[in-house]
Parts: sequence; C-alpha cells; structure tokens
Amino acid sequence: MKRIVMCAALLAAVTSVQVAAQEFLLKLPRPSPRARVTQTIGITDITVDYSRPGVKGRRIWGSLVPYDRVWRSGADENSFITFSTPATIGGHEIPAGSYGIHMIPGRVYWTIILSTQHRAWGSFTYDESEDAVRVQVRPHDVPHRERLMYYFEDIASNSVRVSMEWEQRAVSFEVTVDVNATVVEELRNTLRGTAGRWWAGWFKAAEWCMEHNTNLDESLGWIERSITSDRNFINVRTKALILEKQGYTEEAQAVMREAVSIATESQVLQYAELLMADGETDRAISVLKENLRKNPESWRAHTALADAYLQKNEKQEALELYEAALKVTSDEKVAAIIHAIMDEIEKNH
Repeated sequence: MKRIVMCAALLAAVTSVQVAAQEFLLKLPRPSPRARVTQTIGITDITVDYSRPGVKGRRIWGSLVPYDRVWRSGADENSFITFSTPATIGGHEIPAGSYGIHMIPGRVYWTIILSTQHRAWGSFTYDESEDAVRVQVRPHDVPHRERLMYYFEDIASNSVRVSMEWEQRAVSFEVTVDVNATVVEELRNTLRGTAGRWWAGWFKAAEWCMEHNTNLDESLGWIERSITSDRNFINVRTKALILEKQGYTEEAQAVMREAVSIATESQVLQYAELLMADGETDRAISVLKENLRKNPESWRAHTALADAYLQKNEKQEALELYEAALKVTSDEKVAAIIHAIMDEIEKNH
C-alpha cells in the first residue's frame, strides 16, 4: 500500500511539472511586458531588449531596488544590448554581439555593467568575471515614469547615448562607433559577393572612401578594378580624385584629362559646373575648351564656356561665344534665352 501511495505521489508530481511546463509555454500577458528599441549609427545597429516593470505605487530606489547591489535593470530575463559591429563604451572597445545589462544603483553614482552573459534570468547568477565593461555614471531626476523605459538620445554621426528611466530617476551611457572602420570592413565583405562582379560595386566602394577621406590606398585598388571591368568617365574621374587626395597632383590632373577625353558632353558640362562651384573657374575653362573642340556644332558647348568666362567677368569673350552659339542652334526658345543674356551683358558692359 505504501508503494502504491508513493507511486501515486510521484505520478502527481510529474504531472504537475508537465502541466507547469505546458503553462510556461503558453503566450499570456506579462506583468512586465517585453520591449525593444533600436538605433542605427553609421551602419551599426544598436538594440536593447528588456522588460518594463511598473512602479505601481511602490518606492523603487533604495527599497524595491536596493542601493549598492547588482540589479537586473529591468524585469524577468536579462535586459540586454546588441551591437551589430564593434563599439566603444567608456573607452573600452567591445566586439559585436549581445551583452546583459546590469546596474548597481547608488545614492550618488551608479555603475553600468555589460556582461558577456546575456541569457540569464535577471541578475541572480551575475558573475563579475563575465564583465565586458563597467562605467560609472551620475543619475539625474526626471518626471515620473510609471514603466521602465530605455531610449536613445544625443544621436550623432558616430555616437549615441543609451538611457534608462524609471520612477523619477534616469541614467545613461555613451556608445561610440568607428564608422569609417565599420563601413570599410562591410565594403570588403560585400565586394566578395555579387557586388564585386560589376564595375559599379567597386566604383561605389572607392567613391565612398574618397568622399570620407579614408582607406585611400585600398580604394585606389578598388577603382582600378572598376576601370578594368568598364572604363568610363565616372570611375576614371574618381581615380583622379583619389590621387589628388593622396597628394599626387600632377598624376591626378593627367588622369582627369583622360576622364574628360572619354566623357559624354553632358558629363563634361556637369564636371565643369562642379569646378566652378568650387571656385576653380580656370580649370573649368580648360575642360570646356577641350569640350568645344570635340563638339563644335553644340550650342551647349559654346554657352557653357561663355558662362565660365562670364564668371571671371570676361564679358567680351562671353559675348563672342554666345554669338557663336546662336549660329549653331535652330531652337527658337534657346535663341531667345541667349539674346536675353547678351542684352543684359551689353546693358551692364
């Protein structure tokens, strides 16, 4: 009889565990609902996953959450933060990955802890040896926040502050990202895929580096790959710009002449506009003279060079070129605009 009773008790216990396990898997409302916030800095995604306990009339700091003891910085499972690339916190670079967020609240200062263990339940198994980084911060008072909340503020091109508010207290810590390094590494990986099969992929990667003045030596190799795949004005011009940033002025000018020699008229005119916008009118005139030599029947070639002379206040040269443009255009609207420009010049000559 005793054996039967014991077996029955054991069976009841097993059944109870099974029912509890099944109930645990049910999707039911949580007292502290889960939340997630994400911010992108450069190409780095920063995500905080956490639960949102409520104040519910309780005294939080120094009571529900004791001072000077490790706190889970949320409720239930670990609050954790994920970086899609390496990031820096408190002067310490940490690899891409997920990190449990723990805090030690104090009356004056708090300690923010990121742990390499992010799958724990709360801070009950927290182990200091698993710390990835610790930073000390000073909290500040805020209007009442019923439910704990994480958010991002002071968003800049390479940094952001991760902030937490609950009850009437807030703390934050800064995350910085080496945007150039992360982008270059992403470009390297991407170019090993289908993007590396086309001239445009190598060109766009080199152009980004040129525009951000980074990784110039490697980007010169990338633009050469683009030119080898499909030599055109866009990639040859970019090569010239990279060389110019590296300080190879004469070589850059020779490559730019090569780019202009294979450019369409529209591309040359666009390039000349950029030169004039940068105040390099003499270089623009040199480019536009070559374009006029190649396109003597184009009214655009004449008027573009005339515009450049006009920017230098060399009105006679401009008038002669506008007059020549009238001889090669049959478009009455274009002719009317040219006449209006000439009249304005002569009126103020």
